[in-house]
Amino acid sequence: QKSSKEMGEEEERRALEKATMEEHLDDIFRIVYVSTFNTAVQALQVLFQATCMEGGHPPARFYRALYARLGSGEFRSSSKHSLFLNLVFKAVKHDPLPTRRAAFIKRILQVAAAAPVSLACGALILVSEVMATRGEMWEVLEQKRNEE
Repeated sequence: QKSSKEMGEEEERRALEKATMEEHLDDIFRIVYVSTFNTAVQALQVLFQATCMEGGHPPARFYRALYARLGSGEFRSSSKHSLFLNLVFKAVKHDPLPTRRAAFIKRILQVAAAAPVSLACGALILVSEVMATRGEMWEVLEQKRNEE
């Protein structure tokens, strides 16, 4: 059994670790916005892994950064298409909000329409896989279309 002093010290240590981790995550988020696309992809991968530890979900802040990079012009000319699409797939698959998943699907299709053939094929495969694993996506997309 741990004494109350040991338990207090452990709680204090965890709080300090969490604060330190949050500070590092803030720095990584800054890298996503100010760096080149290829560096941003790697930073987004670190953020995804760090925020999904212990079964958690990435924060909305992560999805905003990912969505912004998906729509950036650098994406089409990047050498990291497969890496980025893989990250988008994982993020969309783990996203608890159906409306945000639908927004990502629509953005992916927009990007695919103006992309080189290899990127367009990868994007369409991604959409197909998301739709296969998340069957309710058809309903969400249809509902959005009917509202417009």
